[in-house]
Amino acid sequence: MPKSCNSILNIFYCVLVIVFISSCASVNDINTTQFSGKFMISQNNHEPSTFNINVNIYKNASIIQIKKPFYGNVLKIEMNEGKKTIFLPSEYAEPFYVPDNIDRNFGYWLRQCIFQKELYIYEPMNEFDFKFKCNKNKNRTNISIEYNEFNIEGFLSLS
Repeated sequence: MPKSCNSILNIFYCVLVIVFISSCASVNDINTTQFSGKFMISQNNHEPSTFNINVNIYKNASIIQIKKPFYGNVLKIEMNEGKKTIFLPSEYAEPFYVPDNIDRNFGYWLRQCIFQKELYIYEPMNEFDFKFKCNKNKNRTNISIEYNEFNIEGFLSLS
């Protein structure tokens, strides 16, 4: 009898370990909210370019990936709470300047935009103005950003 109990316990432990390992491998990060969408970006009112966008919202950080069909990643933006925003452009993208006030607050504004019904930010600057508008329409968040000579319009929806 003791020999069969040991074999039953060994089988039970093996099954338990296999179930635990396989469940850990397939669990998504429950603290992440993912959005995807499309944006049109125009500069100086010229013909707009269309981009796909993925936004991952974590507890203390956000990551935005901007992609163009057939080109791949164009820009990756990492926003960590209490730190400067990190812009990682592809080799084909031109660098651009972001004022400190926008840099410092954009991650917070993005979270507010996604999780509230409506948001409007207006930041007057010396040379130009920054406008950030968004509103929800059912399961879709519409976003409009005007900055310098850039106009960005698009939407995000829960992935």
